[in-house]
Formats: sequence, structure tokens, C-alpha cells
Amino acid sequence: MSLAKFLLDFLTEENYFIEVLIVPGAPPKVRTKEGLIPLRDKPTTPDEVKGVLIYLRELAGKVGALGKRGVFTFAYRDMGRIRVIYGMQRNAYYLSLLRVPFNPPPPEEFFQNPTKFEKLAEVIYHEKGKIYVVHGEDWFVNATLIGEIFNYILEKGGKVILTVENPLAYMLKHKNGLAIQKELYEDIMQLSAALEDVPLVIPDYVYIFDALNIYQVEFAEIFKYIPRSVDVFLNFPMKGRYFVKSYLEKIGVEKAILLETVMDTSTGLIDFNVASTG
Repeated sequence: MSLAKFLLDFLTEENYFIEVLIVPGAPPKVRTKEGLIPLRDKPTTPDEVKGVLIYLRELAGKVGALGKRGVFTFAYRDMGRIRVIYGMQRNAYYLSLLRVPFNPPPPEEFFQNPTKFEKLAEVIYHEKGKIYVVHGEDWFVNATLIGEIFNYILEKGGKVILTVENPLAYMLKHKNGLAIQKELYEDIMQLSAALEDVPLVIPDYVYIFDALNIYQVEFAEIFKYIPRSVDVFLNFPMKGRYFVKSYLEKIGVEKAILLETVMDTSTGLIDFNVASTG
């Protein structure tokens, strides 16, 4: 069996986010809360890693020459999406493969206190014109918190959600509301191309994943497209509360609601803290 098929088979066995790192000279390793666990004893070679990358690009329908770095995603069977990040060191490729399920898990399988989450989601459903900043160590934990909130909103219905992401975390189902999702480098090439749709879509909620790092734009540019009545969600992965608060002050956001995700390493369940900058 090829290394690519071996890795895909491993990813399909899981029901939640799971990441595998492949670096030449070391065995493929899966990231867990206990650390990195090897998936085999044999180290990978540069040719094996490049072969995995080529195979996955073909599955994703990508054509053209390989660059020195890149990101792409694709749906795989009925188990979810695979996000591939690749780069180079000393003329050899290294890879991160992240399996993302199509749908967020049930709240009771994700939150330490599902009732606390439901109260938060109910408040968000009724409020307008708020800025929510989600931050914490893991982007996919942040993305799942947002996915759970949007699932709740879509279930209650009557709302429109517009997301701009890279990669697309979850395929949100319309249910009793509507979800329009745009993926950078798949559906759009620039953030402004998605935000220019706001007057056409008239969303109740806009979610922008990692504008600070991916889109490299000032938030003033973001908000010039979005009416004050729209709730805006921003995901700041790998950022702590002090950085987020100081950054928001720097760019002139006077009041935002901070949602800080916290993982209980003994159970793997998530809690969150709610604070305000104003």
C-alpha cells in the first residue's frame, strides 16, 4: 500500500478533527493531546512525501506545477474534507494533513457544559451589530465553536450567514436558515470579492477566518463593506486575549465580545470564557 493511501485510510477511521504531520527523515506522526504519536516505525523519504503531495493534488483536481508552499482542500468520500498544507525545507517537501468532518459534532460531544453554550447561542441569535472575536490555541477548536453557534442559528431559522474561510471548516446545512460559504483560492481570490457580495446577500452574520494572517488587511477595510446591523465573527487562531485586545484597540474597534476557547486536556471537551473590550 502506498503511503498516501495508508494515511487516507488512517484519517477515515476518525470521527473528529485529526492532523497528521509528514516530514522527511521521520515517521508520519499524528498530533494528539498527549503529543505526536508515530504511525509507523519507518522514516519517510523526500520522494515519499512528494509522492503523497502529488497524489493528494490529483484527488483534489489540482493541475499545474508544484509551488514551494501552498494550501488546498478537497472532500473525501463521505467522511469529510482533507486540508493539505505543504512547504519546503532543504529542497524537500513537508506536509500537514488535517481531516475535518462535514458537520460540527453534537454540542454534548464538544462542550463541557452544553447548557452554557445554548444560552450563549440564544443570545447571539437575538443580538444585532455585535463584533465577536474568537481566540484560543487551536484554529479548529475556534472554528468548531463558531460552527456550533451557526448550526444553532440555522436550526432556529430566519437568518442568513456568510462565511469567508481558508480552509472551509464545515459544510453548514441550510436547515431553517441560509448559509453561503466562500473558500479562499477556491471560490474567491481576495477577501474583498466576498465582502462585495454583502449588499446582494444581506446576511445577518459574517464570519471571516484569520483576516490578520491570511488576508493581511486592516479591519477598517472589512467594516466598510458590512452594515452596522450585521453581527461579525472573527477567528484569531493561536492568539491570546492580551494580543487580541491590544490589536483591536490599535485598529479602533471600540467594543467587541471576546470568546476564548479552553480545552480540558483530560476529557478533550471545550469550555469558553466570555469577556468584552468595552
